Amino acid sequence: MTKRIFALLFVLLFVVACFAGCGEKGNGKKGGSSAESEDEFFYDVPEELKGTTVKYATWIDHYSTESAQVMADFESITGIKVELVNIPQSEYVTKLAGLIASGQSPDFVVDNGDFPRSLSFLAPLNVEDNAVDTSLEMWDPAVTDLFTIGKNVYALNTKNSTWTLGGCTYYNPTVLEENGIKSPADYVAEDNWNLDTFYTLAKQIQTSCGYKSPATVIDEYTVLNMFNASIVMFDTATDTFINNTSNPQVAEAYKFMLKGKEEKLFWLDRWARDEIANGSAALTIYGCYGLRKKPGWFYNMNYDDLAFEYLPKVNATDDQYPRSATIRAYGVCVGAKNPKGAGYFLRYYTNTDHYDLEATFKNEAAIEAYKKFAALTKVSGSPGTMGVMAISYSTSSDMFTEVSKGSSAQISTNLATLSNKVQGCVDLANGLIQDCINAQ
Repeated sequence: MTKRIFALLFVLLFVVACFAGCGEKGNGKKGGSSAESEDEFFYDVPEELKGTTVKYATWIDHYSTESAQVMADFESITGIKVELVNIPQSEYVTKLAGLIASGQSPDFVVDNGDFPRSLSFLAPLNVEDNAVDTSLEMWDPAVTDLFTIGKNVYALNTKNSTWTLGGCTYYNPTVLEENGIKSPADYVAEDNWNLDTFYTLAKQIQTSCGYKSPATVIDEYTVLNMFNASIVMFDTATDTFINNTSNPQVAEAYKFMLKGKEEKLFWLDRWARDEIANGSAALTIYGCYGLRKKPGWFYNMNYDDLAFEYLPKVNATDDQYPRSATIRAYGVCVGAKNPKGAGYFLRYYTNTDHYDLEATFKNEAAIEAYKKFAALTKVSGSPGTMGVMAISYSTSSDMFTEVSKGSSAQISTNLATLSNKVQGCVDLANGLIQDCINAQ
């Protein structure tokens, strides 16, 4: 009888412990609940790596962002230190080339839309020296496919990274409410948020809210992706960039954008990100960087005047809201002095479970927006456009000027002219891909 009582007590204590453990997880503070089990991998870091330093090349002062705690936690668990190496974003590719050539390579690097030029500074991850398991379920397969060139994988990011959500709709709920205008959230609740209702909303804002200039700002890159109509596509099966300007959907995307522009409703601008913050706009389509705290966009405005919603469906009958393509991937630098340390850091640093979402995003509304955008399964468009254009042009917006500055009646002619420029960039990009494969 005594043995039976002890056995029952043991089972009871085990069950209580399990429930207590479950209650500690999923509190919304972190990106997920698997961080504890994943951390067990880092407890077995080789002794020779403890006390070493991983040099992280970045243009962001991550000591003052949500990454600071992640880097501190990584050092505490592994004994590997992290040191930031500041390189301006606009000079990232060229500065890294100089550091590599002079034997001063950092260890950990980021691709923020530089592909395929980034292949010049990314070392293969699936090699013994870098010790990165590229087959893990945690990695985003779309990113892995993009950066798998020939037989090697050059960069990774995790699923549902806070950096790779694509685009979203921003709006000023105060302006809409004060003028009795339905918001994007209202349309979503009705399952009626699409380009037609987006256009209606833009027109109501312009006619009812007292704006003298177009109060709806659109990023062409995001809208083209929504139509699955990037002007450059990348075929992961053949590792080949394709000139996509002749795709009918490209023309359709521009018809929508130029119609709004000609009716003085839309302002097309690849870099106009502060208009909603300074009060000159009330509706904006841009990337999801605006969900983040400083240095995210719009950080200097009252967040009560900023709301977030899905990108509108292109067609009202579409199965789900679009999740547009974007790039943010990480790797080990060519010539890294501490490649294995960088490999451990890559796996830890990119895992959303290690982040405090309240320290990452502007407010609870931004956190909820992140979660619902991350839950979208389909990705529209191709993330390679910016990097391909940057081979020959200082900014990708230089390429769009050919069509966006013209009229809707000139779309066919201007797309044909644009196509010639795009083809030149595509040829150069494919040359970089081939150089990478030849060097394997």
